Amino acid sequence: RDLQNLFVRIKESKIALVIFSKDYANSEWCLDELAKIKECMDLGNLYVIPIFYKIEPSVVKHLQGYFGESFMNLQSRYTHDLDRTRKWEEALASVPQKFGLPFPENSEVAIEVAKMKRCYYLEVWGKFDTKELIYGTRYEVVFVVKVEDTMTRWNNPATAQLMVPDNGLQEREFQFIDLIKNEWIEIQAGVFDAQPHKEKIAFYLYQHQSNIRMTGLLVKGAIIRPVE
Repeated sequence: RDLQNLFVRIKESKIALVIFSKDYANSEWCLDELAKIKECMDLGNLYVIPIFYKIEPSVVKHLQGYFGESFMNLQSRYTHDLDRTRKWEEALASVPQKFGLPFPENSEVAIEVAKMKRCYYLEVWGKFDTKELIYGTRYEVVFVVKVEDTMTRWNNPATAQLMVPDNGLQEREFQFIDLIKNEWIEIQAGVFDAQPHKEKIAFYLYQHQSNIRMTGLLVKGAIIRPVE
C-alpha cells in the first residue's frame, strides 16, 4: 500500500531526485520506485536528476563492484518475476545516464539541488532506510530551503510531512513568505525514534497550486540527524 501511494506521488510530481548509494541495489523497494520513475520519465512527464552519494557514477552505470553484485543477487531471488527484474535492469541502465550530481565521500561542499525559477506545483519527497541509525536515539527530519528577495506568489500554505511505519503521519504547515529572506532555513518535518528492526521512513515538502507562476525559492535537500 505504501509503495502504491508513492507511485501516485511520483505520477503527480514534475521533478524526481534519485539518490544512488552503495546499498541502493539491495532494495527491491528502491528498484520498483526507480522503474516507476523511468516509466514517467519516458512519457515526458518527469524530469529526473540522479545524485550519486558516496559512490562513483560509473559504478552505478555499469553495475560494478559491490553495487553490481548486490543487484545480481537480488535479481537471482526473483527469477519467478522476470518482467519485474527486466524493468529494474532497464531503469538502472537509463536513469543514471542523465546529468547527475556526484557527492563524494570526503566532500564538504553543500550542493544547491534545485532553484524554483518558474514553479506552479511544488513536491519534494524522499525516503530513508533507518537500519544504519542508532537504536533508541531520537532523530529529526528537516528540509533546508531559502527564499530570495525576488520571491513572488508563494502565498498559499506549504506542508512538511514525515511518515514513519506504525507511527502515523506528522505534518507541519507554514508560509514561505514568513521565512527570513536570503538565508538557509530548516523546516522540521517531524521526529522519530530509531527502532532495532529495519524500516523505511518517507518525508515530503509540498505546496499544490496551479495557474500561478511562483519564483524565488531554493531547495537544498533534507537532513536526518539526532535531536540535541
